[in-house]
Amino acid sequence: MPDAWETAQQWIASARAQGHSEAALRKGLEEAGWGPAHIEQLLGSPGAPPPSFGTPPPPTYMSTAAPPTVKSNSGLLVGLLIGCACLIPAVAILAAILFPVFARARAKAEQASCLSNLKQLGLAEAMYATDYDNRLPSAGDWPQKLAPYHTNDTILLCPSDQRPDKQKSADKPTSYTMSDALGGVRQDDLANPQNLGVMFDGTQLYGLTPAGDYRHNNGLNLAYADGHCKWQSQEAFATVPLQPSPQSGTPSP
Repeated sequence: MPDAWETAQQWIASARAQGHSEAALRKGLEEAGWGPAHIEQLLGSPGAPPPSFGTPPPPTYMSTAAPPTVKSNSGLLVGLLIGCACLIPAVAILAAILFPVFARARAKAEQASCLSNLKQLGLAEAMYATDYDNRLPSAGDWPQKLAPYHTNDTILLCPSDQRPDKQKSADKPTSYTMSDALGGVRQDDLANPQNLGVMFDGTQLYGLTPAGDYRHNNGLNLAYADGHCKWQSQEAFATVPLQPSPQSGTPSP
């Protein structure tokens, strides 16, 4: 029957054949009670004779030539891979749900910003009219006429208007259209100004027909002659008058 030294050597040979690292072998021998000198001799010279001094008996797992349990990261790696495989479809589903929500929220925010622009332009028109015999600016150069009455030209641009070439009045591009028929008209002479459209999302500087640019949820923002603004659907905008009624005043020459 082999002694402890031979059994330890057999165990080392078996453990190495199974691919265990030297560190794992050293740890197993330490746990079995082998001292540093014995371990160095066992691992450094597999065929070396036993030392002259006594050796500790091998534990049970050594007597059966079973290698010590060595922890492996393979199980953790497999678990991570399985987790990632389950997570990717979940993320894709979540993205498919949330992206349209984010897109709608962004569209709503741009619609609100555009409406704010028109409100500020309507206020600028009112201030202009106060200084010019209560008349609205001419439609052909209204961006220049209103420039002294606001402090930021960004209100001339709708955030949803992504066209690289916008209509311009001299050096001022704009996303909005003014009704040509209301240029130079006295506000006091307008009948039902609360129903009369004066400025809206458009692709031309001025015009008479409701050729709006429906940038916001199949509709556009519209400023009325009395100063209030609101969103209108494409169908509703088609019914909004953009020129004064016959009894209303006429523009200045």
